Amino acid sequence: MTISDLEGIQILQDEELKSNWSETLYKQELLDFNTIAFVLILDDQLVGFVLGKMLVDSSDLYQIVISKNAQGKGLGTLLLQAYWDEVIKRGGNASILEVNSKHKEVIAFYTKFGFKQLYIRRHYYGRNRDAIIMKKEGDVC
Repeated sequence: MTISDLEGIQILQDEELKSNWSETLYKQELLDFNTIAFVLILDDQLVGFVLGKMLVDSSDLYQIVISKNAQGKGLGTLLLQAYWDEVIKRGGNASILEVNSKHKEVIAFYTKFGFKQLYIRRHYYGRNRDAIIMKKEGDVC
């Protein structure tokens, strides 16, 4: 991921994640040496990205997004594998993430990749909207 990708990142983020990340926040992350960020381009169109940060020997996975029209083709797995490979390359052996408990298909995706539930943050996203904290450890998928 580079600064030139940010317009497409922001569009994809607005359409799929609907989070409060701004272009400025993405820029700040890209300027941080500890950031791990990849984009996925198909037919000259940005269809996905992954973003996280190394923290000594583990990482925090912030976002992984695949556009609706590109989902179901294994592209999320491709991005997550690239992210995990970079974590290992940088000397990491674990990654932590949070996911909305209502997103069952996303939880299943992470579980298939080896993430395990650590705990639940009740009402993290608002009333009756919990966050599940998950962690993956080890050097293989």
